[in-house]
Amino acid sequence: MTRKEKTQRKLTGVALSTLLKFVDKNPQENILKLLNIAERFVGNIFPKKNLEAMKKVVKSGKGVYYDFAMNLLNDLDRGVLKKMILAMGLGAGVNGTKAVRANRDKYKCNIPFLILTARTRV
Repeated sequence: MTRKEKTQRKLTGVALSTLLKFVDKNPQENILKLLNIAERFVGNIFPKKNLEAMKKVVKSGKGVYYDFAMNLLNDLDRGVLKKMILAMGLGAGVNGTKAVRANRDKYKCNIPFLILTARTRV
């Protein structure tokens, strides 16, 4: 992991701790607020229909995905949850996809995503 990635991970971890405390106060309402904010920042990267589907699930307060999210928030240790989000969101989602694209261009083939993310430590 590069120095830049370590710094990025540390800063993201601090922000994530703050966000988790915010969500814990009123999960359903505050997750909706965060999705609305996220839409402004990732709207052109992340398909709008996916964000709308997430909002719909949170607003309904029911369903398998809602139950899964609430179970994660209620049942997982905050340190474990934070590491999981950092690994999947920052490690795999942000840095992993960049590595996939760069290596696709460099080697003129698709390298399996899991091989590239396996180098990322939690």
